[in-house]
Amino acid sequence: MLAANIGKSLVAAMVLALESEGWLARGDLLSVHLGDRPWFDALPDAGTITIDHLLHHTSGLPDHVHLPRFQAEWTRLTTDAGDFEPERFVTFVAGREPLFEAGQIWACSDMGYVLLGHVIEPSIFGW
Repeated sequence: MLAANIGKSLVAAMVLALESEGWLARGDLLSVHLGDRPWFDALPDAGTITIDHLLHHTSGLPDHVHLPRFQAEWTRLTTDAGDFEPERFVTFVAGREPLFEAGQIWACSDMGYVLLGHVIEPSIFGW
């Protein structure tokens, strides 16, 4: 079942809860939390995006949902039994140009919340 934007509220609440516990700060560069991932440097403007940019849709990241390649692969992504890894979403924006410089403009991007999910994942699973 698709949950649309409901998940964004839950992810944002978790980020704020983790901030209140000192696990992260909204001003943190995303690289502090995900910079060791093999795909990180391929993100558009990877080194300048903060947690706050992701929360407020001001990261400049393209929205993978609207990219033709993602749309072509959507059915396969949702039907692969046991073969889905969230990092696969990152491949749709890796190597692309940013839409704008982080923090300058607003543009809704589900990709930002995919990345926030990667940020909060260690705290959920106790890593």
